[in-house]
Order: sequence, then C-alpha cells, then structure tokens
Amino acid sequence: MGQKIFTSADKIFALSWKDPIGIMIYGNAELMGLPWETIVKEYRRTAVKESLPTVDAHAREFLSFITNEKLFSQSLQDKQYTELVSGYYSMMRRQIRKLVEETLKETKQMSESKIASIVRKVINEHCLLWEEQSPLESLPKGFVSSVKKKHQEAIRGSIAEVFEKMPLSQNTQKKLVELAVRISSKWPPQQITPPTIAGLVIAGFGHSELFPMLRAFEVLTVIDGVAIHRRVDSKCIDIGADMGAAVVRLCTRRCCLDVHGRGCPILPSNDRNTDPRSCDESAWRNPG
Repeated sequence: MGQKIFTSADKIFALSWKDPIGIMIYGNAELMGLPWETIVKEYRRTAVKESLPTVDAHAREFLSFITNEKLFSQSLQDKQYTELVSGYYSMMRRQIRKLVEETLKETKQMSESKIASIVRKVINEHCLLWEEQSPLESLPKGFVSSVKKKHQEAIRGSIAEVFEKMPLSQNTQKKLVELAVRISSKWPPQQITPPTIAGLVIAGFGHSELFPMLRAFEVLTVIDGVAIHRRVDSKCIDIGADMGAAVVRLCTRRCCLDVHGRGCPILPSNDRNTDPRSCDESAWRNPG
C-alpha cells in the first residue's frame, strides 16, 4: 500500500490511509521546486487525521494544504511569482526582437518609432489574450487588488530588467503591470503554455460514497497563500452504479489505480500531450 506506480511520466500515490483515495500527478513533477511526491507524503503524514465523507472533501483539503507556509514560505511565494512574471515578459521580449529582426531584414532600416510600434503591438496582443479570460472562481475576495498593491514594485522592477531600453510609454508600462496581475488571477489562454502547470487527479471513495468518484485540477503555483488552480473534471466522467467503477477520461497516459482492492481505471484521452518532456521548463511558450 502506498507504493508509487510509474506509467510513463505519470505518478500515482495513496492520498489517505483513512479512505480508499488515490492521487495521480501528471505534467510538471514539482510545485515551486518541491516534488509532488514529497508534498503528498507530507500531507498524508501530517494533515490526514480522519476519514472524510467525499472525494470532493479530500480534494478541497489537499488544495488547502498546498498553500501551507510550512511548505512554501511567503518569501518563496513572492520570488516564484516574480519569476513567473519575468518569464512571461521575457517571452514577449523574444517576440518583439524577432519581429524587429524580421522587419529590418525586409526594409533594411528601422526607426525608433517603428520599434515602439512593434513593442506596443506585441504587448497589446498579449493584454487582449488575457482580457478575454474569465477570473478564476477559486480566488478569495480582494485577492486581485491585494496582489497589485503588494507586488507592484517587484513587477515594475521586472519590467525595467526585462525590457531594458525598449521604448515603453507610461500607458504601456501600466498595461504590463495589469498583465502581471492577470497572470495571478486568470488561467493562461489556450495559446500560451506556462512552464509550471501540473495536473492532479484525485479518485476513489469517501466514507459516504458507494461508488468511485473523481475530482481533477490543474495547478499553476501558489501566490500569497492562494493556490492558483482550475477544476478540469468537466473533461472527466463520474460513473454511477450501472458502471461499477469510475471511468475517467482525462489528458493522461493509460494507467490503473487500485486502492484498497477497488479498481479505478483511468483511460487515455488524445486531447493533449501530457508528457512533461514536451514542456519547455525554462520559459513560457509563445502563442502560435
């Protein structure tokens, strides 16, 4: 019991000794530099005190646990958020430089006003992408304004460091600050691939459940004591009594979790590549 099972890059662990509950991790193997395996073990050791009625309750407890400052100090959370924002700015800078080089190759000349026009174009396109995203439902009231107030100085420092001498008007700098705040409060647009997303699939039985159930999430990071995540089990199926098992269609490799003798097969979906080796760990990916 509790032995981890490897299927390609996915990992499966027992989440609780009190109930037949398992968790599968896919995508990024770490959260803010700490292996998910270590996080799960620490949760099982320190946080699981009693049986819970539902898989949903287990999922909520675990998501709450990963915001614990004993795992991720506030200074580490601040550092990781700044690096996440700087990484996104760096992706934009690469885009700008590529467009400048392409334009220069075509026209053989480049004015400062033309460079400024390209800078505005790229930044405006990214701002529009994020504006179209809905705010995360899981965020507490006042989170967005709190992030902006607390991190504005660090954000402006990242702008100066990344964009250096690129022509940025006050209005453009303001847009970059707003963009950084949106990164903390919205899920990344489909065209953007963050380097740090991990998928969590929590499945099994709470003590009041007769049939296996499932909750699935994607987690980006922890900012100011809040797990930046979204629920994705709309891509999954909670199976009723006629099936006798929870068949889950999610973006994962083929594997089978058997907790306390009750099978919970997880079947593959071709919706998306989940091999973390295909994910660029060093930088956000440019929109296609």
